[in-house]
Amino acid sequence: MKDSLFLSNILMRFFAAFKIPLLGWVHPRLIVMTSETTRLAIPLNRRTKNHLGVMYFGALAMGAEA
Repeated sequence: MKDSLFLSNILMRFFAAFKIPLLGWVHPRLIVMTSETTRLAIPLNRRTKNHLGVMYFGALAMGAEA
């Protein structure tokens, strides 16, 4: 399971680098990937939060789209 999740993270980063560059820039990480659910974590850091300290809607939307 961990090997397939690791490979999926690598493939998602390559996909993001070529198709959705901003998604590659925020470094998302797959937490769980099954046939019923997929969980993606996007870190809250300087790239993804605004001046109020909350995550940009664009970062949330990219995570939902991925």
